[in-house]
Parts: sequence; structure tokens; C-alpha cells
Amino acid sequence: MGFKDQAFRDTPKDIIRQFLQTETPWYQGITLERLEKEKFIHLDMPESVPVRSGGKAETESGKIELYSNIMKKAGFDPVIDLTLCEEEMPEEEKNLPFRLLSPGIPQRVNSSFYNVKYIRAYNAYECEVNPEDAKRLGIKSGDKVRLNNQRGEAFFVARVTTRVAPGVVRTAKCNWRSTNPYGQNTNTNSLTTGKLTDMGGCSAYHSTRVNLSKA
Repeated sequence: MGFKDQAFRDTPKDIIRQFLQTETPWYQGITLERLEKEKFIHLDMPESVPVRSGGKAETESGKIELYSNIMKKAGFDPVIDLTLCEEEMPEEEKNLPFRLLSPGIPQRVNSSFYNVKYIRAYNAYECEVNPEDAKRLGIKSGDKVRLNNQRGEAFFVARVTTRVAPGVVRTAKCNWRSTNPYGQNTNTNSLTTGKLTDMGGCSAYHSTRVNLSKA
């Protein structure tokens, strides 16, 4: 494309060296050559949960707060709000029978690396269904199933498991439409809401309800 910036000429090793050129204390003394020799190096990082090591939480009180003034100042309920997202759903969605959970899976970074064949071997197009729901709907592991709501439809292969509760189905987020072997040009994101979460402005993937049927 004609780009001449140095970033486009850097090799992977160049980038690793640049990453390690930092004032961050727990990276001091770590070099590319040392990584190549030792393969992995333990970082003496601070405890991620301060109260375990005698430290304090980053709150005004220094404690884990069940009533949070930080939350209150940000405009949220100072005590955790257990209001269900169904209250804010469109009428045609809130009464659908299944809540769709769509977390990431550890073999992928969101939608990255689907071009790598061995990563595609980890099935991102499963739909986990509780045995009670599967029996009622006549669904067995390995069956092709259809999820749909007012946004669209998507096809998956069923996996009957107690990993999900009755009334819940689970698929992976960010699977590619073009590589779905069970329904061309369909994926989890065909079903999920585009609404953002109230805290952090992240995708509200779990605020989605769907129908489930054997395809």
C-alpha cells in the first residue's frame, strides 16, 4: 500500500525489544536474548488483590465496599443493582424463552486469528443447552439448532450439558459469519443487542433473549 513508516518495517523481534524498553519496574532486567534463552520469566508483580497481601483496596475507606461512594458519585446505585436487563428489552424480546450468554473462548482473542486452521478447530459454533430443555425440545448433542429473535437468526450444533442452567443457552461471541459450517453467513452477533452497558460502555452481550429450536 506504499506505507513507509518504520512500524511497517519492524520485525517481530524489533517489536518485542521496543515493548521491553519500559520504566515499569517488574520488566527491568528482561531482554529479548534472556527470553530466548530462558523461554519464560516470572514477573514479580504486585498482588492483584491488595487485601490478600495486607494492602488496601483503592476505595475511600481502603476496604472492599458493599456501599460504594465511588459508584454513587458516578451516578449509579451505591449498592449493587440486581435489576434484570429484561426490563429494558423490546417487548418482542423480553418474553422469549431463553437468555443467550455469549462469552469469549480462551483459544481466540475476540474475532482474531480465525484464519489459522488449528484455531478454527476449536468449535466456536456450539450451542450449549441444558438437558431439561433439550429433552423437552427433542434436541440431542450433535443436532443442528436454530436461535432467533427480532434481530435475526443463527445456526449452531447442539451440545447438551449441565454447564448451563435451564432457560439459558450459550454460544461464543465474535465467531465469524463466513466460517460457520452449520449456517452460512450466520453467527452469534446476528442475535445480540448493540446496546452498551451502563458501566464502562462495553457491549451488553448477555442482555439478549432468543428462541431455540431443532433446525
